[in-house]
Amino acid sequence: MKIQLSPFGEFPQTTKDGDRIVQICDEKAFRDVVANFKGPVLLDYKHKRGKAAGWFTSVSLESDGLYGELDPTESGGAAIRSKEFRFVSPDWDLAADDRPIRLRTVGLTNTPNIPVRPITNSKHFTDTKPKTKTNMKEILQALGLAEDASEADALAALTALINRATSAENQCKEAEATRLQNEAVAFAEANKNRIQNSEAFIESYKKDPEGTKALVGTLKPEAEPAKRVTNSAMATYDPAGGALTAKQAAEYWAGLPPREANAYYAANQALVDRGLSNM
Repeated sequence: MKIQLSPFGEFPQTTKDGDRIVQICDEKAFRDVVANFKGPVLLDYKHKRGKAAGWFTSVSLESDGLYGELDPTESGGAAIRSKEFRFVSPDWDLAADDRPIRLRTVGLTNTPNIPVRPITNSKHFTDTKPKTKTNMKEILQALGLAEDASEADALAALTALINRATSAENQCKEAEATRLQNEAVAFAEANKNRIQNSEAFIESYKKDPEGTKALVGTLKPEAEPAKRVTNSAMATYDPAGGALTAKQAAEYWAGLPPREANAYYAANQALVDRGLSNM
């Protein structure tokens, strides 16, 4: 709360000794008060220097007078908000020319000597206490309950709402896990010539899909196996210069099971030897 401590002006006052003086509250005086401020400064009740209603942590010169930044206590804040006290009254040291020079304390009062703004009418006043209470009717309506529903009904409805939200969240997590699993399997199949351990790859993919895909992209694919000549093509082989070259014949021979390979080699030894030497 930033509240007015004094406006500009000249204000008569009776001292404790019974003398009548006129306080000169001008810009010069308030500049000295600001310069000499040693906080925090007590805000008490009726200048009794007892229980604290709050503490002024700073003072400042404004266009319409001297203001203080107040940090109220719980009881002081309640007294201000309830308008039990509407004004403050500064107690300060005066210079020889009756100008305020140093702020000593401030008191909550309803009969100030200086015509300050009412606290809650101060242009800087901000009431930090919530001004509205929880509206139970609105809560019950939001939960789909009647206005006369009990607290137990409200708690049961709220618990059911939380359970539904938790169940929906779990379903979303399961659906996402399934999507990632399927996506990982498909990616692993499409890149099987690069991936040695598909299970490890799938687990890594589910934790970090983009990072795992990027890593696979840096791997060199395994060389594809040499294409083998089919039986139907072999049937067209003509030793005198048919469709198959010696290299093709050798590749076919290299891919045959041992028994068939031996039979082929026995029948085409010279051609196979020549083909292997040319590979």
